[in-house]
Amino acid sequence: MQFLENLPLGKFLRVISLMVFVVLLIVGGVGIAALQKVSSAATLMGQGKDVVADILPPPLYVIEAQLVAYDIASAAVDQRPKLIEKIRQLKKDYDDRNKYWTESDLDAGVKQKLLGEQRSKADQFWAELDNKFLPAVAAQDTAALEVSLRQMRQHYEAHRTGVEETVGVAGQFAEASMKQLMDTSQTNSVVAIIASILGCALVMFGMKSLATSLHRRIGGEPAEAVAVANRIARGDLGGTVVVQPGDTASMLAAMKQMQDSLDGLVDEIRQMVHAAEKGNLGKRIKLDDKQGFGKEIAAALNQLMVVTDTSLQDVSRVASALAAGDLSQKVDAVYPGAFGQTASAVNATVSALVQVVDEVRSIVDAAAQGDFAQQIDTTRKQGYAKTLIDLLNSLSRTAEQALSDISWVSQALAEGDLTHKIDKHYPGLFGETAEGLNATVANLQELIGNVVGAVDAISTAAKEISAGNSDLSVRTEEQASSLEETAASIEEFTATAQQNTDSAKQANRLGQSASEIAQRGGEIVNASAATMLEIRDSSRKIGDIISVIEGIAFQTNILALNAAVEAARAGEQGKGFAVVATEVRALSHRTAQAAKEISALIRESASKVEHGTSQAEKAGQSMSEIMAAISSLSTIVAGISAASVEQTIGIEQVNKAVAQMDEVTQQNAALVEEAAAAAESLEEQAEQLKRQVSSFKLGKLARALSAPNKSKAAPTPSRPELHPPSKQDAEWSML
Repeated sequence: MQFLENLPLGKFLRVISLMVFVVLLIVGGVGIAALQKVSSAATLMGQGKDVVADILPPPLYVIEAQLVAYDIASAAVDQRPKLIEKIRQLKKDYDDRNKYWTESDLDAGVKQKLLGEQRSKADQFWAELDNKFLPAVAAQDTAALEVSLRQMRQHYEAHRTGVEETVGVAGQFAEASMKQLMDTSQTNSVVAIIASILGCALVMFGMKSLATSLHRRIGGEPAEAVAVANRIARGDLGGTVVVQPGDTASMLAAMKQMQDSLDGLVDEIRQMVHAAEKGNLGKRIKLDDKQGFGKEIAAALNQLMVVTDTSLQDVSRVASALAAGDLSQKVDAVYPGAFGQTASAVNATVSALVQVVDEVRSIVDAAAQGDFAQQIDTTRKQGYAKTLIDLLNSLSRTAEQALSDISWVSQALAEGDLTHKIDKHYPGLFGETAEGLNATVANLQELIGNVVGAVDAISTAAKEISAGNSDLSVRTEEQASSLEETAASIEEFTATAQQNTDSAKQANRLGQSASEIAQRGGEIVNASAATMLEIRDSSRKIGDIISVIEGIAFQTNILALNAAVEAARAGEQGKGFAVVATEVRALSHRTAQAAKEISALIRESASKVEHGTSQAEKAGQSMSEIMAAISSLSTIVAGISAASVEQTIGIEQVNKAVAQMDEVTQQNAALVEEAAAAAESLEEQAEQLKRQVSSFKLGKLARALSAPNKSKAAPTPSRPELHPPSKQDAEWSML
């Protein structure tokens, strides 16, 4: 198909004509061949019917019924029903074929002959057979049978004469029909050949005329016209359109004219665009040689250049003034569309800048005087002007709020009030200043709070130390007497601990002996359990053997039974074998009975063995548990023995410690008096420092920091050292 699409139009039409010609020839040849085959088939069909007619008697011809009737008359009585059934089938076939031909559209002459005299004689034959012959056969009346056969013979002879006449008429009709079919086939073959030739000639003539007309209207090959149209559609106007000399009406000629016109218009537009790119907006397209859409496009472009040139000059003038800082220039001319919108936007920009400059000047003047509360109204502002004013207003608000907060906290700090701070977050330097001031306040709060907490803790500790010294003196005396009593008790406890150590060692030896005995008992129980398992397995194997014996006894019984049956069939000769079979059966019964008894005993034994095995396994588990318990007991006893030894050593160390505690107690009594004097001096200094820091106002944070310190008692040193207030503490108190 690709090959045909690439052919020129003339060759394409010639190829199509040739293909149609070939197709018509093929169709004509096939039709002629089909007619010839139909003729041959009709001949063969007629021959086939003749062969069938020569071999097999037709149902309408009663010759076969005549022969079957003679067979019935001469056949034995037991063979007659089969022959009668056959003759009834022949009668059915006869009736079916008569019905078929009666309803058919057969030629009237042949149909009259077929269903006329010969059918009447055949009906008489069948009536004689049904009404007299078959009843005589049923009654076995030989005389009536002979009379009926003679009468049937007469009807058959008359029927045969009619059949021969019918065959003659049917043969003439068949020959005439075959001759007519052959003549029609030959005539149709000639007509098909002539029609095919005429059709091919007409197709070729039509294709030739179509090719000539299309070539003249297109002006060349259609592929060339398609290529030109595609090239112009892609914007390519540089190609050459080839037309015949004097051709002005074809499609290619019109396309060439269109390409030349578009090329000229595009060239002029290109020149104007190049001039505009160089800044020359005065270039125009000539309209004298233009018409139609070309003239409209050129006029529209010229008008566009005029408006563009004028508006750009005005906008450039105002933009230059804005760049120089001159806000007095505006676009005064009125322009349409986007140019007018551009001019209005430029004028609006100038007006907005003038207003913004005035308002910014006013707020800057106020800020220079220290007034940051003045704001610019943004109700009618938008775009960059609104953004700029919002930023200035935000700057003023931020500066005013930040400076106010800083001033407020600084004033409170100067008055010693540490409860105020700046909660709002400010950006930049304002934020850094606020965070620094808050950090200063927080540090002061923490410092003063810690000092207050420390003073409270010191005062409380001093009081507790003073009160504790009195109690400590009394407890020291009591402790000395208690230590003497403790020493006596420890000596008695040492003797008891030594006895426990000896008993624990004896228990450890007994536990080890019991563990060894239990281990040997466990091994014996495990061996018994293994033996019971082997007995159980042997019992199961004996049970399997007994099952095999039962099967053999059953098979033997069956064989003996079969042998007894065979012996019974043998009669006298098998009596001895029957006796043996009886004995074998008795033996198989006794064997089966014994096998059942042994099987029952084996099952009972296996059950007992199973129970014994279970008991042995439980005994093994119990011995394992006993061994584990004895092992644990031995471990515990060993631990007790070791602990008793360690306890004895520890008691001796306690004796030494008690002696040392007695010496330390005597030393503590002397230190208590020194601690009492130091506590009184510390309490006086704490009260003095508390009065100095009470002038500061602390918030909840500082009180929270100092609160936990009140509940903590200062550690009591063995020999406290008190220092007078330093110079730095004096300076803080002055603040």
